[in-house]
Amino acid sequence: MSVGDVLTCGTPPMCCPRYQNDLKHNLCSKCLSGYQGPNCSYACRYPNYGDDCQSFCDCVELQCDHITGCRQLSELHNCTTKNPHMTDRSNSRMMTISVCILMGVFILIIGFYFKVKSMQSTYLTYSLQFREQNTNKMSDTRLLSSNV
Repeated sequence: MSVGDVLTCGTPPMCCPRYQNDLKHNLCSKCLSGYQGPNCSYACRYPNYGDDCQSFCDCVELQCDHITGCRQLSELHNCTTKNPHMTDRSNSRMMTISVCILMGVFILIIGFYFKVKSMQSTYLTYSLQFREQNTNKMSDTRLLSSNV
């Protein structure tokens, strides 16, 4: 196909809807069959297919190709499809695992905080007792030295 055969609309990089930036020829060219959207970045959604996604698949979604339309069952043997429910299930599972891990970390942090507070309290108690004992010893020493 030569540049003269290409339908154009707009000036790169600002192409019209249903047109894409053709870097090779530095112009805006019509989306390829089966694609739509800004810069032709989206495949046609079921049940549509073809040029400007204006054709209609008269078959189940698994058999509908966004470019060519309905495929024969024999063509489907080589296809792999994602089950959207599986990704939702795995996302839900990952979310549950993440929440459990975060809860565990939170409990550890709270436990550590209370352990440190307990150690500080114990240290403060011993420190005050030590200071009180030394104060009493010093006053006893002063009394003894003043009596001499």
